[in-house]
Amino acid sequence: MGFEWVQRSSYLIDQQPLAVTYNRLTTRLVISNGEDVLFSRLVMFAPIRCTAEFAVNATHYTLKLSWLPIWSAKLMRGADVMVTELFPKRRRRSIIVLGYALFMLLARASFILFDALTA
Repeated sequence: MGFEWVQRSSYLIDQQPLAVTYNRLTTRLVISNGEDVLFSRLVMFAPIRCTAEFAVNATHYTLKLSWLPIWSAKLMRGADVMVTELFPKRRRRSIIVLGYALFMLLARASFILFDALTA
């Protein structure tokens, strides 16, 4: 498993192939249906939690995106969740990084507290 600048996923939704790509350098999220780009946005300039709508064959879909502190990208049709997570590997990695940061913060705080109590 190597480092990937561009993460790719593909899904089959209502007999239509959907290609989802995320460029980690530019933070651009692109959803395309073959050659047609249905959605494209720089996540870095989007709010931390955003929703976007697009249509495939006259069916409206909603993308719910949350990128801080834990990555989440859902694809929904109305109230039905079509894809629970577009990039499961990215979500796992964000949970691991958040857990590591919290562990290091707690370890540092415990060392400071222990040092203050023994002085």
